[in-house]
Amino acid sequence: MAWLGRFGTWVFTIWYIQVLLAIAGAAQTPGTLRWESPIEGKCYACPTVGPDGVIYIATHTNGGILYKFRGEDGSLLDSRFIPGTVEHSPALDDQGRLFLVTLKGIKSPSNPLPSLPLCMCLDAETLATIWTTTLANGSDNTPILGNNRVYTGLVSDPRTPTPFVGQHYYALNADTGAVTIDMFVEGWGASPGVIDQNGRIFFGVEDLSNHPTPFTTTPAEIWPGVFYALQPADPPDPATPTLAWPKFHANGECGSPVSCASGVIFATCRDGNLYGFSAETGEIRFQRNLGAPSTTGVTIGRDPLSGHLLLYTGTQSIEYTPGSGSRFMCIELDGSLEGAIRWNHQAPGGMSFGNAALDDLGNVYYTTTLGILTARTPGGSLLWTYTLPGGGDPTKSLGGIGGPTILDDGTIVSSSNGGKLVALWGNGNHLADDAPWPKYKHDLRNTSNVNTPIRPASSTEISGWRLY
Repeated sequence: MAWLGRFGTWVFTIWYIQVLLAIAGAAQTPGTLRWESPIEGKCYACPTVGPDGVIYIATHTNGGILYKFRGEDGSLLDSRFIPGTVEHSPALDDQGRLFLVTLKGIKSPSNPLPSLPLCMCLDAETLATIWTTTLANGSDNTPILGNNRVYTGLVSDPRTPTPFVGQHYYALNADTGAVTIDMFVEGWGASPGVIDQNGRIFFGVEDLSNHPTPFTTTPAEIWPGVFYALQPADPPDPATPTLAWPKFHANGECGSPVSCASGVIFATCRDGNLYGFSAETGEIRFQRNLGAPSTTGVTIGRDPLSGHLLLYTGTQSIEYTPGSGSRFMCIELDGSLEGAIRWNHQAPGGMSFGNAALDDLGNVYYTTTLGILTARTPGGSLLWTYTLPGGGDPTKSLGGIGGPTILDDGTIVSSSNGGKLVALWGNGNHLADDAPWPKYKHDLRNTSNVNTPIRPASSTEISGWRLY
């Protein structure tokens, strides 16, 4: 009967392995918490991720602290005070330099540094300052990187006694911080532009110059907007860069993150339209009336069967057309001027700045102004939702609305308004590196440059069938 003992041992071993696998599977259920790490201050930004998986995030109101976390487990690697607060994401270049811009905001009481309007370059390894450049006003934008230059706009806030002080757009030498462009723009440049394959720079601003005074500050106030396209070469006079094509004037702010695919520049607008401009000429190649204002970025995937681009974006709670506010949607570019809605769903509290993120299986993840992180299938079916720390309460809105990012093991990482950086188990394997624009600012390093690899160059595996 010795064989029965051995058989029993094998049965127990198999059972034990199955139990361990079941526990591991439960621990990795998509939409459940993998880890969370404390941060001081509100944080709206999409996390920045280095080639080694290290996560960089900086905090806004009651913060002013730059953090560096290990992506695998969320353990804190380093942190430092910043002379000001940071609303949007740092950008990381291929030389290990981290760039950010600051606001003269309310910092943590523990932060002893003054609040200054700066563009900063730091060593990503040590977080030591390499250079700083003083700006004409604070910036709630995020740097975009290309042409060995750092580009950003400024706050030009009509609610302040000096509403026009921020009517600047900058380009700085990435090595030295020297100003190469300091041009007049009509107003607030609140969201990142894009740099295309030819190095041209595209961005939008609000237009305070053509708005009657006194300024009103109701939530429904819609400002005019201007969209710019610049040539990459440094101008002889920093005040007069060369336009790639004439400025585009809109009846709403051009304040959303910009994206690019197939030679077309995409941007939503608070006039209720989603525009697609020819990068070469500025001709409108695509225009969709969303029925509601939008400051949400356009994430871009591609249907592998038809080859059509798929645009993922959303609207604010304000409505021009009944039922059009507070939506998140997928639009197929089917060859018509306005495309076709594949699907759209309610977004609690509405959408604001930031982008959805696509994984390698075509699942899409996005955050609403109420701090609700939502995951959907390629066909739009709900996978799960997760209320971020500080979310779910209209009085504490905006947490994490820069949008999530996706690590190279499929983990979904988002900031929050509740003092936590949050990592959840995702449904895919990694960020969609075969989509034209799969997240906020295009790539894991948050450069907004189409020439930057979406994931680290060493990450070349392709797995699974995709429908973006």
